[in-house]
Amino acid sequence: MDTHSESDRSAFRSPAITAPFFKSAVAGLFGLAAVLACATPALADKNGTGNGCNWELYNGYVLPVGNPTGFEYIFPGDVTGQLPNPLGTGSAGTNAFYANTQINNLATVNSNTANLNNNGDTVYVMSGSALDNPVPGDWPVTPIHYVGTTPTYHFGVATQGCATWTVPLDQYWLYPDGSSVEVPIPVVQWKGAYAKNDLLNTAVIYTSTQAGAGGWWGVTYAVSKSGTAKFTITNNTDVPISLGTTGYTLKGPTPPNSIGCQSPQACPGLQAAVDSLNEGVYPAPGEAGSPFTPVKTPKQALQPGQSFTFEAK
Repeated sequence: MDTHSESDRSAFRSPAITAPFFKSAVAGLFGLAAVLACATPALADKNGTGNGCNWELYNGYVLPVGNPTGFEYIFPGDVTGQLPNPLGTGSAGTNAFYANTQINNLATVNSNTANLNNNGDTVYVMSGSALDNPVPGDWPVTPIHYVGTTPTYHFGVATQGCATWTVPLDQYWLYPDGSSVEVPIPVVQWKGAYAKNDLLNTAVIYTSTQAGAGGWWGVTYAVSKSGTAKFTITNNTDVPISLGTTGYTLKGPTPPNSIGCQSPQACPGLQAAVDSLNEGVYPAPGEAGSPFTPVKTPKQALQPGQSFTFEAK
């Protein structure tokens, strides 16, 4: 297992090289079941501040490597105020360590911590008792995502910001001996800028990699007159990523619409929104009942720092 230094991600703070965008292979959108189908746009003030703060939701799945005791996200800059309360909060559907503690009644209490590293970037860690490998066949957290016939663990995070737009730079499995293993997952962002009184909606973008990791991104975007939006998928890691099945729907959870909703602690609906990003509500592209329009991804692997843009409509 490799360890990573706190300077590993500093090289990827500059804008990524954007490859030519690929239009969606299918133009139509499937309707969503459940109340999330009728999302009401929120209003944005200039730069996303005020009543209509942007959020970024992510619920990913990953195969375990060894028996990890922590999962780490690294975010650019100081976003400690935009992350969920770090003291013992959790959700079984978005934190495998929390689920492990609750399900097995373990004495070791899971914890979430958010601290700054030497680069001034935020290190957000979910930790607890060592996870089983493979995922137990009787793991009761549902719905669970499978890679082939192999079950995976889920980790999710929601960032809430009224001035910044945050996605993780990288993710790692952590171990008691201080070692770590990188989990290469691409990140998704809206390719646009907020203007005063923009209408905001949330798109859900599903991504996967050929290495068996992936997940659901809930991305705030401004509703355009044409009804389209462009999104960028970027490789912020230091290894190539070959994309697998990818798709989008422009009908996601309703963004916050309150001037007081400027942190996760002030947004009780934030955890529920990220919990909704799963196989039950948003089946992966190609599966029965999937709301996603497939996206044609590059045949070549995304190199470190590289991205491509697609148009959703």
